[in-house]
Amino acid sequence: MNILIVAATMREIEPLIEHFRLQRVHSNLFSGKANRIKVDCLCTGIGLVATTFQVTKMIQKTPYRLIVNAGIAGTFRDDLPLGSVVEVTSEQFADFGIDDNGIFRHMFEEKFLERDEFPFNDGRMLNPVRQNFTSHLPETAGISVSTTTGSDKRITLLIEKFKPDIESMEGAAIFYVGLHSQIPFIEIRAISNKVEPRNRENWNISLAIEKLNSTLIGIFDAI
Repeated sequence: MNILIVAATMREIEPLIEHFRLQRVHSNLFSGKANRIKVDCLCTGIGLVATTFQVTKMIQKTPYRLIVNAGIAGTFRDDLPLGSVVEVTSEQFADFGIDDNGIFRHMFEEKFLERDEFPFNDGRMLNPVRQNFTSHLPETAGISVSTTTGSDKRITLLIEKFKPDIESMEGAAIFYVGLHSQIPFIEIRAISNKVEPRNRENWNISLAIEKLNSTLIGIFDAI
């Protein structure tokens, strides 16, 4: 089995790379075995465009059986404390639209896209298969943005329009590529911060990375 692990930054996935002693192949690619499983670990760079491009390049060269997107995220929910690890089972492009004199209208609302046009299902992209080895993780709904959220006005808009649990900058790219290529995928996120008016003092990125990687290592021990 070949598995592609995808993270935006080296920092988010470095403990797993070190644990399994994966070898650097290129500046952003590491390869080796996680126990008996052949894995490539790709650091794409931050954002939807970089993730889509880098992952598409990789799957054109190698027939992966599974794509694992791993990273940190902000949460809209009070019952997901910092360090919580979740599986994201739906994604939406949350800032893909039009600014109409200060009113944000999504592409679906403007009929530039149909809400049920593949790969969307009522505006969402859904993961059609939940893997047994991640079924113990809380199931969450994600949104992906190109600009992270840090104001009350924007938070209210996103909650009303998308009803999200978590926010990241890459997850929807994995769903989009995975659904189009018909390669199974999972998105695993650890909570680093509450989505609130921006205050980095309340963040705990180190804890989120620690919990994310210990969870991933446990998953590869169980596969």
